Amino acid sequence: MIIRNIKRLISGENITASAEIQFNGSKSETMFFIIPKKFHSFLSPDASPYLAALLIPCMKTGEDITIEGTISDKLNSSIPKIMNLLISWKKGFSKINIHASRIRRDDEYYGNIGCFFSAGVDSFYTYLKHKKKRKGKVTHLIFVQGFDIDLQSGKLFDVTRKHIEQIADNEKIAYITVKTNVASITEPRLIWDWGHGGALASIALLLRKGFKSVYIAGSVATKHLFPYGTHPDLDKLWSTEYMTIIHDGIERDRLDKIVSIVSRKRLL
Repeated sequence: MIIRNIKRLISGENITASAEIQFNGSKSETMFFIIPKKFHSFLSPDASPYLAALLIPCMKTGEDITIEGTISDKLNSSIPKIMNLLISWKKGFSKINIHASRIRRDDEYYGNIGCFFSAGVDSFYTYLKHKKKRKGKVTHLIFVQGFDIDLQSGKLFDVTRKHIEQIADNEKIAYITVKTNVASITEPRLIWDWGHGGALASIALLLRKGFKSVYIAGSVATKHLFPYGTHPDLDKLWSTEYMTIIHDGIERDRLDKIVSIVSRKRLL
């Protein structure tokens, strides 16, 4: 498969980052991410987000990846570790070859901390857990349309977005909405249970000029961990030179999170 024609386009209050994607034997498709224009400085212009979104699907179908663009040197060096981990889980993944036009070390950027936030138990727990820490306190909530809420569910997205906006206002922190078609492109080739970790990583990589770390809220406690698309051994491997992805919250199961923390706090 080929990743090419990476670009950004400003339209109204939004900015769209996109790339042309072509799987073997298929017509080309456009993978896109839409964010508010005010966060344009967070966007990385390279191909790393698209590689993260497409690596695991291509390992499932056995397609090599050619990238007509630049990827992070740190991410590139982690690709063999990602592939070895996935193969070791014996879920039908195979080693593939990756060729990028250019490998480049990231520059050091801003010191914000993001947290993927759906207003569910796990993301609430991760936010509250780090709320009062001097280091690691979340500065931005990241809400995605196109994952749990699909792109056609406009009313549900608007209701949830308003809820998250109210939480962010009360907490005096920022929130970023991201609309993407990553899932609709990858799901025909790989079930979402396996594809969603790389998809989350793709957004963290896209926004990495604005963040030094991004939390992915885990849904499974340590004692119950199993091979899955987002996993503490896997998520950290998507990190770059100055942006770390952290799988968080595995010290408690979901019921314990509700009883011990979330039910005792009010953010509204």
